[in-house]
Amino acid sequence: GRSILAQMEYRFPKAAAGNRITAFYADRIREEGILENDIFLASGREGGDCFRNRFCHHAFRYVILTGCENEPGAGDITAYTLHPDFSDASSFSCSDKDMNDIHDLVKYTLSVLTFSGYQVDCPHIERLGYGGDGNSSTMTTQTMFDAAPIYYNWLNAWGDVIRPDGSLPHTAPSPVSAGGGPYWCGFIIMAPYRTLLNYGDSRMAERLYDKMHLWLSYVDKYSVDGLLKRWPDTDYRGWYLGDWIAPDGIDVTDSLSIDIVNNCSLSQNLAALKELAVFLDREDDVRAIDERRKSLNSTIHRTFFHPEDSTYASRSELDMLYPLLVGAVPDSLYEAVRGKMMQRSSDIYGNHIAEGLVGIPVLADWAVKDNCPDFVYQKLKQRDCPGYLYMIDNDGTTTWEYWNGNRSYIHNCFNGIGSWFYQAIGGILPEEPGYRTFSINPQIPSGITSADVTKETPYGTVEVHWKIDGKRIRYEISVPVGATARFTDASGDLDDDVFIQLEGNNLGTHLKFKRWDTQDELQQKIIETIVEETGMNGRDDLVGFNQSLGGEVNGVWMNFPKSLPSVLKIENWQILSPFRNAPGLGTLSINRLIHDKYRSRDHLDLGNGVRIQKTRHPYGAESIGYGDKVINIRNQGKTGRRDGRNVDGYVANGEVGIVNLFWQGGGDQHVVTFSSQPGVQYAWYSNVSDESTPDLELAYALTVHKAQGSEFEKAILVLDGTKRVSKELLY
Repeated sequence: GRSILAQMEYRFPKAAAGNRITAFYADRIREEGILENDIFLASGREGGDCFRNRFCHHAFRYVILTGCENEPGAGDITAYTLHPDFSDASSFSCSDKDMNDIHDLVKYTLSVLTFSGYQVDCPHIERLGYGGDGNSSTMTTQTMFDAAPIYYNWLNAWGDVIRPDGSLPHTAPSPVSAGGGPYWCGFIIMAPYRTLLNYGDSRMAERLYDKMHLWLSYVDKYSVDGLLKRWPDTDYRGWYLGDWIAPDGIDVTDSLSIDIVNNCSLSQNLAALKELAVFLDREDDVRAIDERRKSLNSTIHRTFFHPEDSTYASRSELDMLYPLLVGAVPDSLYEAVRGKMMQRSSDIYGNHIAEGLVGIPVLADWAVKDNCPDFVYQKLKQRDCPGYLYMIDNDGTTTWEYWNGNRSYIHNCFNGIGSWFYQAIGGILPEEPGYRTFSINPQIPSGITSADVTKETPYGTVEVHWKIDGKRIRYEISVPVGATARFTDASGDLDDDVFIQLEGNNLGTHLKFKRWDTQDELQQKIIETIVEETGMNGRDDLVGFNQSLGGEVNGVWMNFPKSLPSVLKIENWQILSPFRNAPGLGTLSINRLIHDKYRSRDHLDLGNGVRIQKTRHPYGAESIGYGDKVINIRNQGKTGRRDGRNVDGYVANGEVGIVNLFWQGGGDQHVVTFSSQPGVQYAWYSNVSDESTPDLELAYALTVHKAQGSEFEKAILVLDGTKRVSKELLY
C-alpha cells in the first residue's frame, strides 16, 4: 500500500447497539505514527452498519480498527481518495531506475498535498497553506500538473491576508501564528511570476502587483544598512527562519545563515518582480527594481563573503549556493566560490544533500543554471540519510517532513527537486510566459544513457527523447505549433580526432590518457606524468626536474642560463587546466603541489653533489624563488638588462619565464628571463605588500585561457570527468 488522502467507508456486520468501533489512521506502523481517528457507535440493526465520516478526511497509509465484534472483509472497506481535478501535465522516465523512483515519489506526494483549492504542508497535522512550502515546490508542481486554477485561488487568499502596512503571515488562507520567515512571505511575488511563466496566466501578477510593492515597503521598515533583519512576531506570524529542516548537523539557526538566506531570497524576489514589471510595462519600476537588486547583491557580498577561503556566511552549502544563484558573487570570484562549495560538498557532506526546505529548489535551480547535472545526480544517488533513496528504501511512498524520518511521512518539505528532472535531464526550460519560447538543453549526468520527457504547455505538448548511441546522442523532439524552442545538443560534434581516439582508446604515439578519481590520486598522477614526460629518474630526481626547465649543472651549482637554447626549455612541458581555483585540479592547487615538491627550502641540496641557490626572501604569496617557472600577468613597460646594459623593454601579460638570478643588497630582487626574450633579464623586488597584486605567478600549471596560442612541446591537460568536455576545450 501507499499513503493516501481519503474518506473511508466501512461496512460492519451486526454488532450490539452502542458498541464502540475506532479507526486509527497512521502513516506508519508505530505509536507515534497514529495521528487521527474516527469513532463509530454500532446501531444494532440486523443488516449491520455503514459508516463514512463525510465531515473530515484523513491522510494515512494504514487503518487500525479496534472494537469490532466481527472482522469486516476486504470488500467491506473502501477508500474514496481526494485530489484536485487538475490534469497530469508531464511524464518522465530515464535509464536510471533510482531517478525514476525519486521523480515518481515527488510527483505522487504533490498530488496528495494539493486539495481544497490550495497546497498544504501536510494533509493530516496542520493542513496549512504555508508560503514557504509552496514557494519551495511551485516550480515542480506547475511543471508536473496543470494547476493554474489552484494557484489562482490560493494567491487570491494571499492577497486577502496582507495587512495595511504590508506585513504578511506565513500561511494563507487561515493565517495563524505559524512559523516561517521572509521566504514564506515572498510567495506573494514568486508564485504569480512562476504562474505567468509556466501557464501564461497574468491575472494574479496584475492583481497582486501593488501588494507586492506594499510588502517590500514592510521589508524596508526592517532593513538595516541595506539588509533585511528580523521583524517582530505577531498574532498571525511567528519565528524568523532562514532554511528549515536541513539534515542533522547543519545549523539553520545560525544568525549569519538566516540573514544571508533571507536576503538572497529577497534578491530572488526582486529579480522576479523586475520580470513582472517588464511584462506589465512598468518601465520606471523596472529600473528602480533592478538598481535595488544590484545594490542588495553588492551588500550581500560585502557583508557575508570570507575572502580567506572563498566562502559565505556560515559556510553551509546553501549559504554559498544562494549567492551563486542570485548573482551576488562577483564574476571574478565565481569559480573560486563554486570550487570551494563543491569541495566542501565532497569533504564535509560526503556528496549528500545538505539543504532543507528552502535550499532544495535553490540547489536544483543553480545546478540547471550552471549546467552541473552531476552535482545533483551524485547527491540523489546516495542511499543513506539524508536522501530520497533513503526514504524509498525505508518503505516511504511519499516524501517526509524530516530527512531522518521524524514526525510526518507525508509532507511538502523536499519536493522542490522535481523540476530538476525536467529542466536538467529533459532540458526543457521556459523562457517566455506560457512556454511561447523555451530552451531544450539536456544536461546529462554521467550515469544516465537515455531519457523520455514530455511537458504540456499552453501551446501543446513538448516532447524530448534522447539516447546515447556510441559517440552520438540521438534526439526525437516535438515542439508545438506557435511555440519556439532553442535547442542545444549535449553531445557536441564528436568528429574531431582527439575525441575519436579517446573514445576508441586508439591513442597512437602522441596522445596518452589517464583516469583519476580522488584528489590524492590526481596529485600522484600529475607527478607521475611529469616524471615520465621529462625523463626524470623517479619522483625525487631534483636534478632532472630542474634540467627539464632548462637548468644546467655548473660544478656544484644548478644554474639557469638566460640565453638560447636553454631558456627555450621552459616550454618543453606545461600543465593545463580549465580552472584556476577549483580544489585539486585548479592551477593554484597544482602549482602549490609542484612548488612544495620541488622548490621547498629542504631541497637546496639536489643530490649527486649539486646545489641550488637559496632564496632568502621569496616573492609574493606563492613564495616564488630561484629556478621557479613564472608567468607575468600584467602588460608593462620595464627596463631590462642585456649584455650588461640597460634596455627599454616591454613584458606582455602571459609571457612565461624562469627566475634565473637572485640579487641581494639594495633591495632583494628576483631576475626573470622570458622564453620570448632570450638574453634579456627583468627584475622584480621581493617586498610585495600583502594588499597588492603581484606581477608574477607560478606557471608550472596554466589555465587553458591563459595558454591560448602557446606552442608547448608537451601539454598535460587536467580535466574533471564529471563535466562535459567540448571539442573547443580539447582543441
